[in-house]
Amino acid sequence: MALKKKAKPPVKKPAGSRTARKAEGTNKGAGKSSAVKGKQVPAKKSQTAGIKTLLQQLMKISGELDEKGITFLIQQARVLEHNLQVERIGRDRKKTKIVDQIRQKSTRSNKNTIDVKEADDGSYYILIINEARNFFTLEEMRKLVSICHGASDEQDACRRLYNWYALHRKDVLIDTDISGAADPALSTIYTFIINRYKLKE
Repeated sequence: MALKKKAKPPVKKPAGSRTARKAEGTNKGAGKSSAVKGKQVPAKKSQTAGIKTLLQQLMKISGELDEKGITFLIQQARVLEHNLQVERIGRDRKKTKIVDQIRQKSTRSNKNTIDVKEADDGSYYILIINEARNFFTLEEMRKLVSICHGASDEQDACRRLYNWYALHRKDVLIDTDISGAADPALSTIYTFIINRYKLKE
């Protein structure tokens, strides 16, 4: 949980100073705003009924204000609306940045490494890449080896692997987050298989 920074205490001005008198004059106009906001209910608590009640109170009070008072309320509402929009945009940008960082980190590291576990009797294989554990039967593994050795080059092999996964094992594409034939995970799988396994004559 993130720690909140403590707010700095406001600097108090001497009561007789020019700044203090100016602040007092400014606060006179703010009194009406305080009267309007004083009866607000906490957010997310009976929102529908609460907002309806507040709007009724606002309409009643605004009917007793002069043009200057109503203008002040409108200005305050616009400031509040602007602040909410800025806050919402900030949250969205922060979430997007975090997601992008996670995706970039995953692409750089996890898709470039692979680990394979074989059953003692050779009946199945587990290819671990990008934090996904993909189970293959012996026949499926033989097919992958055949595809890699039968391709003309790495690019051709990746294209063939992607098409085979899309047709027979779409779960591998989803779990490993393979987006297309040019995905680096396919290159990693190809390199590992071509160097580790050979076709039986």
